[in-house]
Amino acid sequence: MSALIVAKILDQVVLATDSRLMNRNFSEVSTDSEQKILEIGKNACFAASGWKYACEWQGRLAQELGWAMSNIRQLACALDAILQPRLKKLAEILTALRSAQ
Repeated sequence: MSALIVAKILDQVVLATDSRLMNRNFSEVSTDSEQKILEIGKNACFAASGWKYACEWQGRLAQELGWAMSNIRQLACALDAILQPRLKKLAEILTALRSAQ
């Protein structure tokens, strides 16, 4: 499980997250020192989940799109359109794994 905190203090936005990543099959901690907030464009950041497998492709995709797009709303819509089907499939796999245990 990942934690992400966002706070607006006066005219600044502060982002914070934990730094734990779990390995691909969730059997153990991969690291407790992963930077999960990535700069993906001018004034734009992306916070990845705590699953190593998902962090790798989510972060890479967000950075590729972020630096290519200047409109934050268009970026959000593009990320959503690409990530939603993958995340839905991921949820189905994890649900099946849980049911099998």
